[in-house]
Amino acid sequence: MGYFAFAGIAVMCYGTIDFCYKHAANAGCRPLSVLSRSTLVTALCCSLSCFGWLSKEFPLRGIILFACLDSSLFLIGTASKISALKHLPTAVVLPVTKMSAILVILISILVMNERPTFYQSIGLGLSVVTVLLIIKEVCVIRTIPKLNSGILFSVLSMLAVTGSMFTAKFASISVPKYQFMTVSYGMAYLLTNAILLHPWQQIRNPGGEAMLRPMYWRYAAIIGPINAIGFYCMLKSLESGPISLVQGILCLSMVPPILLSILVLKEKLTMRKSLIVASGVLSLILIKF
Repeated sequence: MGYFAFAGIAVMCYGTIDFCYKHAANAGCRPLSVLSRSTLVTALCCSLSCFGWLSKEFPLRGIILFACLDSSLFLIGTASKISALKHLPTAVVLPVTKMSAILVILISILVMNERPTFYQSIGLGLSVVTVLLIIKEVCVIRTIPKLNSGILFSVLSMLAVTGSMFTAKFASISVPKYQFMTVSYGMAYLLTNAILLHPWQQIRNPGGEAMLRPMYWRYAAIIGPINAIGFYCMLKSLESGPISLVQGILCLSMVPPILLSILVLKEKLTMRKSLIVASGVLSLILIKF
């Protein structure tokens, strides 16, 4: 398969994961508790794909370097996104975080000298329009409590995702994928649990947290395998495809969770959201060319 097919699979995976995060936030789950268990399951899934890798020669230093960068950015980005989803609707948080696509596309074209074709350029432009259209939802929800906190977490997640995309790009062409994925998510699991042990993360209601543990593991059982598949497909697409085009496709992962939120969580369907879906589909068609 080419980079477009791998990126398309990654879009569906990450869209499903974003919806799971939204569902977890609505259920009152702690962001880091969900993240801790899901990263562990993801690391285990990745490790199952590389039995015998310890007996082979591999660039351990490079794997650890990229894994440290990726796991740190992953932790910051995901925890911030889940926290933002507690304060704002899906249709606001996800587009703000997906603004990272604009930064990645601009950097890849201006700094890395990537040159998309005419139709691909139009497709990238539509991807940006898709993001900008839905960000206008912020203008109609100014009465929502803790709006500033939600936007702050969303922007922090956006910056972390921007850094992680370039980390993943260089890792995809420099180190073995399954080994990198295993070490990266293993480190993310350790970092998450280290933060959970900090005094400012002390649980105010231990009894309520204990009741939520089975739910945390259910989310982890769903998110973990999907995350492993999505991350592998993203690395494969970045290995062979221009980062500007891959990111232009990946930023459309906001469409599946918005549709699922409308169907499952009964969030309101607006004309703007309909335009977003149409714009996203059209941009994918153009990027394919």
